Parts: sequence; structure tokens; C-alpha cells
Amino acid sequence: MSIIHHLSQAELIPFKAAKRKVLSSGQSPLLPTLRIPFKPWDGEFLDRKLHWHENFGKGTGQVYSLDGKAPLRSCCEVEVAKLFRKEGFTAYWISSYDTKPVPDIWRPFALTPREMPEWLCQLDLEIRQSGSLKNRGGIFDVVAWYNQNPRESAYFIECKKGGEPIGENQEDWVCSALKMGMNPQNFGVVIRDTHFNASDSLYKF
Repeated sequence: MSIIHHLSQAELIPFKAAKRKVLSSGQSPLLPTLRIPFKPWDGEFLDRKLHWHENFGKGTGQVYSLDGKAPLRSCCEVEVAKLFRKEGFTAYWISSYDTKPVPDIWRPFALTPREMPEWLCQLDLEIRQSGSLKNRGGIFDVVAWYNQNPRESAYFIECKKGGEPIGENQEDWVCSALKMGMNPQNFGVVIRDTHFNASDSLYKF
């Protein structure tokens, strides 16, 4: 089954920032939240102190690829992009950090905000202006779209490890997008579950 199917069946959980400097003007949005079991990477490049071009600071957050295909040493963001590409989407991990240090094996799946296609840059700008967002971050980790109608078909997926807090700018960004009339079904959260079980149905995308 596709990742879109799994997202459509996922539990709706409030996407609420753990801490806020500015009080929210409304309720936190309910987003489908999907737990995907990953086998934790146990090979080389686990030390977070390594240069970023070796593991991009992922350290023990690295995982084995879901399909056993390259890149075998992977991360949640790359794997989610791969799942969407499997369904015919164009999909990228949008990294707010410079992608130059991204390991070569992950670089084909990563873009900086400056490298985003024009339509996505414009949409991001509209969302920020609509919500008067001052912080640079906020856009979700993975964006996937069909090239023939990118804006209408786009999915936005935030990747988290279990227990990782949601940022204020992330909640504000999606709230602004939804207030603009964007489809809430096109947003979601993927939780990296390292309680790996290869027989889990979610493993069989």
C-alpha cells in the first residue's frame, strides 16, 4: 500500500508546539500522524561529532532504507521522499541548512529553500505573509508533488523521532497554510519508530 493510503488511515493528532513565545490565536490543527518502523543504522558514521558531510548531524538517527535499496544508510526524511517517488511524485527533503555538507548518498533527495522550485518558493512566501511569520523555518521536512499540477497536488510531511517536540514556527506555518484554504489532508507527520519489526504491516509499503 502507498504512503498516501497509510496517511489517510492514520490517527489525527494535534500538531501543537511544545513551547510558545507568542500565544496561538486558535486551536492546533489535527494532522494524520503515521509511525513507520525503521531498523536503526548500526554501521559506520554514527558519531554526531563527525563532519556534517559524513552524516549531516544525524548520528544515531540514521536508519536502514525501507526497501533495501540505495542509499542503504539513510534517514527518515530521505525515506519519506523515496516513498512518495515510488508513487510517481517528485519529492524532496527541504533542509533549512546548507545542503553542501549533505552526504553524497543523500544529496539527490535534498534541497535548500533557495533551491526549491519557483511555485514552492511563491507558496511558501504567501503562507509566511498570510501568517505574518517572521522566522525563516517552518516549512515541513518533505514536500512531494506531481509536476503537472504541483501546487494543487503537493503533500507536506514533517518527520519526527518519537517524543521530539514540535516547533512554534512549524505550528504557525501549517496554521497559516490551512487558513489560506489549503487541504488539511495534504499535511501529515511521520514518526520514526525504531522499535523495528520487519513483519509490521507499515513496513510493507
